[in-house]
Formats: sequence, structure tokens, C-alpha cells
Amino acid sequence: MRPSFLWLVWGLSSALGTLGFAQSSPTSSADDPVQSRKTVLVLGDSISIGYTPSLAEQLADIATVVRPMINDNRAENCSGTRNGVVKVDEWIARFDSADVITFNFGLHDLKRESRDQQGRAVASNDSSDPPQSDPETYRKNLLEIVKKLEATGAKLFFVTTTPVPPGGVRPHRDFGDPLLYNGIARQVVEPRGIEVIDLNAIVSENLDWMRPANVHFTPEGSQHLAAAIAKPVREALENLDQARQTQVDPEDAPSWTADPVVVAKKSQAGPYNYDETKVPSIALPDPLVMSDGRSVGAEQWQARREETLELFRDHVYGHVPEAAGAAEITFEPVDQYDGVRVKASQVEARIKVGDDTFSFPFLVYLPKAGSSETVGGQVNQSFPAIVVIQNRTYPDLVGLVEHPSSFVPVEAITKRGYAVAVFHTKHVDPDRKDGFDDGIRGFFARAALGPEAGIADRKPTDWGSIAAWGWGASRVLDYLESLPEIDPLRVAVIGHSRGGKTAAWAAANDTRFVAAMINSSGCGGAALSRRSFGETVDRITTSFPHWFAGSFSDYAGAEDRLPVDQHQLIGLIAPRAVAISSAAEDLWADPRGEYLSLVHAAPVFSLLGHKSISDPEMPPLGQPRVIGKTGYIIRPGIHNLHEGDWTNYLDFLDRQLK
Repeated sequence: MRPSFLWLVWGLSSALGTLGFAQSSPTSSADDPVQSRKTVLVLGDSISIGYTPSLAEQLADIATVVRPMINDNRAENCSGTRNGVVKVDEWIARFDSADVITFNFGLHDLKRESRDQQGRAVASNDSSDPPQSDPETYRKNLLEIVKKLEATGAKLFFVTTTPVPPGGVRPHRDFGDPLLYNGIARQVVEPRGIEVIDLNAIVSENLDWMRPANVHFTPEGSQHLAAAIAKPVREALENLDQARQTQVDPEDAPSWTADPVVVAKKSQAGPYNYDETKVPSIALPDPLVMSDGRSVGAEQWQARREETLELFRDHVYGHVPEAAGAAEITFEPVDQYDGVRVKASQVEARIKVGDDTFSFPFLVYLPKAGSSETVGGQVNQSFPAIVVIQNRTYPDLVGLVEHPSSFVPVEAITKRGYAVAVFHTKHVDPDRKDGFDDGIRGFFARAALGPEAGIADRKPTDWGSIAAWGWGASRVLDYLESLPEIDPLRVAVIGHSRGGKTAAWAAANDTRFVAAMINSSGCGGAALSRRSFGETVDRITTSFPHWFAGSFSDYAGAEDRLPVDQHQLIGLIAPRAVAISSAAEDLWADPRGEYLSLVHAAPVFSLLGHKSISDPEMPPLGQPRVIGKTGYIIRPGIHNLHEGDWTNYLDFLDRQLK
């Protein structure tokens, strides 16, 4: 049976009935209200087959929704990218006037397949069988499809692959693969200005939309999926010419600048500056000049480094108390999990001073046999590892595998050959103004000053929560160093937002961290304080005084008096690797200020014999820039850490650690 395109038109007239079909290719007609409207083409697998009728209904007032159909009026399953590269020319030829195309490939690509006696591919329930398309084949195929869809001139939307639920889905699909493949898809489409509709994130918060132990959705679930797609598609249809302008050839893409619409919107929301023309002229401290004015060469760098650390401790993050260095620290695994692709444990860190004990939990995920790295033909069972500073909901040991989180996609990470250790900031030091007594800072204060010690005894240069969380990251590293499966010389640290600030400070202090990945960290993280763009020292020390040393608030509105700025924080990580990521709509975190910290840290990397990012012009949207030991990307979207960020970070680590 030959595929053809059938119109799916919902509720157009009583003559058509509830759902009407037309077999012939449409032609425009001023007298035909159906054919004079915009057209939305849906390309996708059975998930899209489920939501297409509802999508047609929700867009009926503005567009005709179509998809490939089989001659007997059955919707065609576009399947995976292997099928897509074969069929895409035919799909386009049969419907070459679509105004908007939504497309998804992934769920079939990641399903397991074996071969029958005739050598034909057949779906498999065996987890040891290969996927229909391995990740790099998926990337290659998807890029080929995307280039052909771009040539149509339509506004394109990539729809992410939805989750694989627990319970024994058949054929077999790994829980973490939707995020693994979605991360690759983002790398393909985002540099081209193709918008992403993230159904995976939406469904992950609404798993009751799915059928039990099934990748498919209930009728109500499909209606919800349609609604999630209809909203951005409608917005594009209402101003189609402008919507199409976001799509670019990556080779011709300009350096990133903030979207004026986003600038105007955020500027109306409060008194903070988002206008680049209003950034004050600034003079940054020279990272290679001592406080007494002496220039620093390679031989003097260690002294300058120690001086800079002390300046940050005195004026920004505070000092770790001496009691922390004298504490007895032990670790005890308290729970285990043995999954298909990972083995995991929950560990309790116990800190003892005298008769008093403080503890916090963390989770460790190791790649299983078969996921071992292969280096020079030799299997290496000692894995690099990543310490994740979690500041969202603390995950469950099993749930983080079986209900994957785009914030920490552990199975996708372990498949890349990395172990993962996750701890939550609140378990080390509560993330609230009145949390001093309940966290590690209060514990050590009582150890030093007596049982009645509290926040009133805190000195202006005592550590804040960011320093405490960084101390916690180092304790997790202590444990990882004890595991034979971990290579202690290849452990990185990552954090987002306040966790990103912490990752930078942790790596600056603890040189055992071979790399730092600093995600949307903003003020007090990677962004230059002196720019006073987005969040300021005044705002952050008022809203989150517990994060920093009390002395940091002395520079509210007087950032030019700070003896340091955040480019020096990046310089403290040199010559180790550092990658920074920003989000285009997250102007509160000052993406340009984050990037410029890397640029102004370049003299330190150069002094220590390494290349680094030094071009003051930012890269285009969605295109990673990696030079030497440094990396940067500004991606589309909002303040978040998701699978696309992880894919970029893991690519960066592969270059640095493998």
C-alpha cells in the first residue's frame, strides 16, 4: 500500500462530520476556507498518531493539520530515523506546502532489535541486543532529515521523545535512552534555530497520562500532549514570517546578543538592568598582579593564587572553620540498587567532633560491566566521575534511574562512561536564612564555641552556605577516591544556579577536582559582579544572605570596591578544565558577564601554558566554543539544567579526560 497524505480536519462543518479526510493533495482556493488556511504537518511515531486528532481540533480555527497516511485511511507510523531518511523525500514531495512541521524521531531508534534467520531486524525484549540506531547513527540520520525539512522553508519544531516507564516495556528500551537521544537531538536542532517542544519534561511530571508499563498514552494523555504542542504552534502561525526568522544556517549564525523582546519584558518586571548599553564602564582587578602591585610570573603564581583565595574568603564566600579540618569523617553505604545498566548505592557521610555527629546522604551510580571505557583497545574498569551538587528535589536511589531526571540523567551519563555522585545542598546546610543551626555551619560553630553557639556568633568572614556546600562536595570526593571503580585523577564537579556558584568555589579550593562545569551560575558564580547586570550584589545578599560571608554585602552598590571579581575565580581553577553554560532567556544570570569571566581569566591559563577562550565576541546561539581547557555555550531557553546541557558537558569532558 502506498502512503498518501490525508487531511485531518476537525469540526469544520456538519457536512464533514467530527473528523474528515481528503485523499488528494490540497490546492489553494480563495473560495475554500479549509485550503486557504495555514497547514501543519505532523511527522512522528505512534505517540504522534495518538495526539494528532486532538491537535487538529485545537488548531481548527487557524490551521489544517495533516500527517502521512496509508491508503486505507490508517495513519502512517514514521518510525525511527532509519525509516525517516528513506521516506522524508517522499513525505515532503507529497506535501510540499506545509507552513509548520512538527517532527519527532527517537522512540523507535532506541528500542532493542535482533536479527531473524533471514537477517531481518526484529524487535527484541533482550536488553543486551543493540538499539535500532546507536546514538551516533541517530545523530547522523536526524541531521540528514533536518536538512531536508529545512529546505521546505517551513517553521520547524522538534518534539522530544517521551519517557520509557518502568514495568517491563516491550520491546526493551532503557529508561535513560530518551534523555540520551533527546540530548543529541538538541545538539542537532538548536544551533539551527529550530525550536524544541519538550514533551519529555512535561510527561515526566505527569506520568499518569501514560498507560501502565507502556510507552503509549491514555486518550486524555494524548489530549494533554496535543495541548502542549498546540500552544507554540499557534504562536508561530499567528506571526509566521517572524517565527521562521529564528531558523539559521549554523555557519552563518551571528554572535549571540540578547533578544530585544526578552530584554524589554524583563526590564518591565523590576528595577534591575538588562540593557547592555547601560552596563557601567568597569576596570577589573588584574589576576596576575599581587595586591602590592608586583607583577606575577609562573614562579609567583602559587603565591598569587593563595592571595586570591584569601581575598575571596575574606570578601565573598567566607572561611571554612578550623574545626572542619579536625573532624573525623567516615562513610557507610546504607542502601543498594542493581539495575540493568548501573549499580548504585546510597551512602551516609558521618562527621564527628568529640561526642557530636553530623551526617548527610549522597547517591553513587557506577556503570555496569559492558559499559567500561575502551582506551587503546584495553578495557579500563576505572571510571572518571562527576560530583553533582543538587539543589532541586533530592532524588530517590532507584527513582533516579527508573524515572529519569533531565537535571541528573544518570543512566545517560553512565552510558558515556562516567560514574555519578549526587548530594543535595540542603542536607549539608539548609538553604534558608534561618537554617544555620540545622546545618554543618551550626554543627562546627557548636564544636568550637559550645552548645549554645548560633548565628549571632557568626563573624563577617565566616563561611556561608556556598562554602559549606563546596566543603560537602569535597567530602563526596573523599569517598569516591576510596572506590576501586573510580579514577581519582579524573573527578569533575558540576552545579546549576546556586549549585553552579558552589561548583566554581569548590573547584577553586579543591584542586583534586580536575574540571568544573558551571551552569547558569550568575551573580556570585561566573558572572562579573562589576557589570551590575541582572542580579546584583545588593539583591543577592539581601535575598540570600546565608549563601555568602557577611562581608560580601559591604559591596552592595559598590562592586567597584571589591578587591576581586569572578574572572579571578575562574582563574583559580586554571590550569584545570572549566566549562560554563548560559541560557539565552536567563538574563538574570548575565550570560555575557559569565562569558567575559572566561575571557578575562585567559591570562592565567596562558601563564600556566594552556590555551583558553579569549575572543570577547560571544559564540552563536547553541554552538559550543571549546579552546584548550575552557568551554562555553549559550543555548536557547530558560534557567535550567537539562539533557542537552549534559550532552555538551560530557563532550567537553571527553576532550579533557579521555
